[in-house]
Amino acid sequence: MFSLSSAFSQLRLHASPSRTASSPLTFVRHRTQLAPRKVKWVKRQKGTIPIPIGGSTRGTTLAYGEWGIRIKGNGARFTAKQLETVQELIKRKLKVIKGAKVFLRVFPDVPVCIKGNETRMGKGKGTFEFWATRYVPNSQKQNGY
Repeated sequence: MFSLSSAFSQLRLHASPSRTASSPLTFVRHRTQLAPRKVKWVKRQKGTIPIPIGGSTRGTTLAYGEWGIRIKGNGARFTAKQLETVQELIKRKLKVIKGAKVFLRVFPDVPVCIKGNETRMGKGKGTFEFWATRYVPNSQKQNGY
């Protein structure tokens, strides 16, 4: 007769995990792209950009180099493409200075999802569109040289 324990032992012998299936949470990322290599959740809540009210000077000192760029104003959300463009522009201007380096102290790790235009309400959040980062105003984040 056919027993349940022998069926399970045969099942374990013949069943092997699929190694070819790729995880849906990995993206194709090129070497020059600013994007996370691996994320646990593709869709994240929108969140808020913290706007400091007091007179704090936290984050106003340079961590690397001798020069820095500070962005003033309200909090903003910068895309990875904007950060890459700014980095390339600064590198192009600093090309005449030998040994100049640009350090980005922000990284786009917030996925932004967008629904199509003229779409009815409901039916989910929308698809992944681009990577972004939230920027706190009046703090030293990007510096070069």
